[in-house]
Amino acid sequence: MLGLKLKDIVSMSVFIETFYDVLTDHYNKYAAEHEKEPVQKHEGFYGYTLIPCKVTHFYGNTHGKFTNTFVSEQVVMEYDYFLQLLANYLPIDKYFNKDFQEWLRTQVDLDHYADLLVFTLPSPRIDWYSYSNIDDIAKGITSHANAIIEELGPLAVQTETPILEEM
Repeated sequence: MLGLKLKDIVSMSVFIETFYDVLTDHYNKYAAEHEKEPVQKHEGFYGYTLIPCKVTHFYGNTHGKFTNTFVSEQVVMEYDYFLQLLANYLPIDKYFNKDFQEWLRTQVDLDHYADLLVFTLPSPRIDWYSYSNIDDIAKGITSHANAIIEELGPLAVQTETPILEEM
């Protein structure tokens, strides 16, 4: 896999332009309330942010957690580390604002910015797939997914069931 070894450092290129815009809006509200230096709204294109990451594990199999289709191209990063790293590699218009960096490291909860919700079926998960008729399996899984979507409210939610799609 690209000749990488454990503990190698790789630069991850992440495109998070919309995330920067949302963070800027939220930070500027915080800054106004706490007498901190605001950041200017960026005009134009941010491009990609390069974040150095240490390789700590390789996945050869997804063990049913997500689709195997692109397993060799998938990268998993724990939420706990992302903002700490990002704060060190911000675009220039945000990098020199130490108040913004501190806010990003200590006040931001990534769960409030997620645009993807991944859930697992209730245990025992194997029971959801044990029917002999694929239509029964699909009905059970989509009914469960729809119940979650209804609880989220009237948001633009797109549902994917990659394991079901591979059956």
